[in-house]
Amino acid sequence: LLACETKSSKQSSASADGDKSNNNVDESVLSADVDGDESSDTQVHTLFASPFGVVPHHSVPLTRDQLCLVGCTVPDLVYSTTKPNSTDVADNRLSLKKLRDFQGMHADHDAKLREALMMFSYYTTIGNMDEAYRAVKTVKDVSVWQNLAKLCVTTRRLDVAEVCLANMQDGVAARALRESKSETEAETRIGILAAALGMNDHAEKTFRKMKRDDLLTEFLIASGKWEAAERHAEMNDRIRVRPVHYRHAQHMEASGNYDMAIKYYEKANCLSTEVTRMMFQAGQMEQLRHLAMTSDDAELLMWWAQYLESQGDLNGALECYEKAKDTYNVVRMLTCQNPPQLEKAIEIVSNPANAEQVGAAYFIGKSFEAEEDISKAIHFFNIAGAFKHAIHIAKLNDLYGEVVALALKSDDRQVLMETGVFFEERSMFDKAVQMFQKAGDLQRAIDVCIRGGLYDELHRISESLDSAA
Repeated sequence: LLACETKSSKQSSASADGDKSNNNVDESVLSADVDGDESSDTQVHTLFASPFGVVPHHSVPLTRDQLCLVGCTVPDLVYSTTKPNSTDVADNRLSLKKLRDFQGMHADHDAKLREALMMFSYYTTIGNMDEAYRAVKTVKDVSVWQNLAKLCVTTRRLDVAEVCLANMQDGVAARALRESKSETEAETRIGILAAALGMNDHAEKTFRKMKRDDLLTEFLIASGKWEAAERHAEMNDRIRVRPVHYRHAQHMEASGNYDMAIKYYEKANCLSTEVTRMMFQAGQMEQLRHLAMTSDDAELLMWWAQYLESQGDLNGALECYEKAKDTYNVVRMLTCQNPPQLEKAIEIVSNPANAEQVGAAYFIGKSFEAEEDISKAIHFFNIAGAFKHAIHIAKLNDLYGEVVALALKSDDRQVLMETGVFFEERSMFDKAVQMFQKAGDLQRAIDVCIRGGLYDELHRISESLDSAA
């Protein structure tokens, strides 16, 4: 292992062409992986002497307090350092800094481990992975394998990382690395591995560099950086804005912070579903009532109205339905009052602004049916489009004219056929023919004409068949 210090300057770059022939080491040799500030004038390089020549290993810049490289003694680099902003020579001292491949390792007093790591670093640098694995296969310390795995992130050696993870017996990180094989960019896989190994700064930097906003959002959430995740989603990952708020709300709910959970559930547009569930399960019905009555969320009001209705509080439910502008349920509640407020219900249904809610007229029809006011009941069933029920009432009360009118107004073939059978059974053949013909069953209509002696009608049907042909 060799260590050297290099310094760049405008003068050296200007005379690079003249001096290049005098260099003992090719400039390409010094193109190793660089940590820290690559723009620093002074760099410390480590290199391996191999049968293939000098191979670059690693490079780090000198920091402000480091004056120069003094030497190398595995597992440390020796620097001459001084106090910040000091010019006094008396403040100079020697300091040790671990080589990159030994950071986090406890190899100072273990010669065998130190030798194994040194050989592992050498063989990985020259690309001989078989020998690199043999060098460390006898190591049993999990912490050593963990640090080697982190080293693989720094050196971008995913193949070596798989071996390290296997020896670490870290199933979570191994699974993350295996599933990351679907990613096309190797750098993205490195970021995923870094996140699994707890190298948060490295992972975040990698995801930002690769512009993987989806992975960065998930990473920030997993790191508990909720505000940062929300800001990032708002600016760069809009498709995940609501999911981030929803998961933040779930986190707050699990923590028992219901106020913040409500805030984020509302941002996630889940106020009427998740907030009601959460408050109901927590037994905080009074707080839920206050929230519903002070909110402009129609769905939340609807939920609270339905809850009050289930508890028998019809007046309270009516108030909530009115606030939510739910005409259909307002009319239903008015007809459920004792006595029913039919005049107000009829006024609402008759309002042209509520034309889309004509189905509510069904409840008014049911109220008149209960009062045995058949004509009004049929009228409102007709408005509601409940033709089958209206026909049923008309049949029970022998209102055959109403039966015919309602059946013809209905487009339901089954209703027309049933009405035709009803008239046929009562020998009202002319009306039966009319129903069958409207239903499109001409053969049945012809049979009824013959049975009832309706030859003029039979002639008209035959003429219509001839013209159609």
